[in-house]
Amino acid sequence: DNSFVIRKSHDASKTYDLGDTVEFTIEATNVYAEAKTIVISEIEDVVITGESVFENVQPGATVTTTAEWIVTQEAILAGEFTNTATATVDEDVYTADDTVNPAAPNPSLAVDKTTTSTPANGETYALGETISYKIVVTNDGNLTITDVVVTDELTGDEWTVESLIPGESAEFTAEYVVTEADILAGKVVNVATADGKNPSEDPTDPGEDPVEDPTDDIKVDMIVTKESDADENTGLGDTITYTITVTNAGNVPFTNVVVDDQLE
Repeated sequence: DNSFVIRKSHDASKTYDLGDTVEFTIEATNVYAEAKTIVISEIEDVVITGESVFENVQPGATVTTTAEWIVTQEAILAGEFTNTATATVDEDVYTADDTVNPAAPNPSLAVDKTTTSTPANGETYALGETISYKIVVTNDGNLTITDVVVTDELTGDEWTVESLIPGESAEFTAEYVVTEADILAGKVVNVATADGKNPSEDPTDPGEDPVEDPTDDIKVDMIVTKESDADENTGLGDTITYTITVTNAGNVPFTNVVVDDQLE
């Protein structure tokens, strides 16, 4: 009876994800009528961590050892991992299987976007000021993601990463110049996204992270300057030419500007 000669088990109450270590317990019983040497071995990337050779095992006695296996991406994609432990007694070979059901495939990317610059006034960004960003994309799932496309929607920047293994990150920088539309909105909202391919049939859970920076209050201000070409030699009947300059000194646009020279 093979199941009596050797038994193999693990803690099936746990959820084992990529890179987790599964610990197996292996028990072998001498069912012979005399003392025997029992040699326990493993296959398929499972490593014996305890004793593997037990000498002079008495009839009916049971010996115990341990083994370990690290969960792989292949096992996650397959949905299970079945391993066989072997107990050899003289020329007789006995086996016991144990199946591990790892976590479900979880292809996922996380995006962390932060503003790395500081406004000149320490609080809000002014028209024409440059905002600097740092974008970090991390594979926070349990499958390798390939052809990762990272997009900064506001700046239009786009980067491609050939591959990100679980836990691996890639970092990028971007810059944006504040516009009049941002001042009118009262803020600059920038969103970075990431997506890619994975070996499962499930779509990759894409990462997305918006960051918001406040802008200056709306400032409506117009400056008019007027200069003439008159000098100490200008006399009666002479024509004076005036140059009128109108400057938008605020931070939002003016439209349909009417300039009126009252002297005329």
